[in-house]
Amino acid sequence: MPLADFYRLVKPKISTHQNNDLPTEFLYLKGGDLTEELRQVKCQYTIFSITDFFSEPYFETKKIVHLFS
Repeated sequence: MPLADFYRLVKPKISTHQNNDLPTEFLYLKGGDLTEELRQVKCQYTIFSITDFFSEPYFETKKIVHLFS
């Protein structure tokens, strides 16, 4: 599912109460080139390389996208 579509579906269900250090709206596992998809999402984000945490070949092209307001 495109990231912008997923964000629109999930955003209304996210609690405003935070239980952690990240201002988390949500974390999204996504592969490939994220440039165009991130342009369509109207919020702040940080991208983490998942290969910092997992070494399996499946994760070589994956990223963790942290979206927040």
